Amino acid sequence: MKKKQKAEQFHAQGYDARKKGNYDIAIQNYTEALKIMPNHFKALFNRGFAYGKISQFEKAIEDYPKAIEIDPHNAYTYYNKVISLDSKRNYDSAYSCITRAIDIAPNNADFYHNRGFAYRKKKQFDAAI
Repeated sequence: MKKKQKAEQFHAQGYDARKKGNYDIAIQNYTEALKIMPNHFKALFNRGFAYGKISQFEKAIEDYPKAIEIDPHNAYTYYNKVISLDSKRNYDSAYSCITRAIDIAPNNADFYHNRGFAYRKKKQFDAAI
């Protein structure tokens, strides 16, 4: 089996586990995919998401910049990174990331909603409104 096919197989197994809420198994599969293809965007993105779901925010925060480097135009990578940054109370970085997501996808209301929360947490209430 070719490397790419094997990596895709691990990714698919990880995604199935993730959908079932088996985040530890998902992380293991995504990690295997990344051993084969270190620049597998979906494996990085989804592993970051799974890490966030089990409150391993530092590990999630480590995966998202790598995913952003591969695809800097995916707004949801920034959005998911915001959730982990927020959990670590890193509001300045969260604000920067959500603003980047808005720059990429200016019609997504959820992004504006979350930026409002970032402003509120920074006690910039007028900007939050």
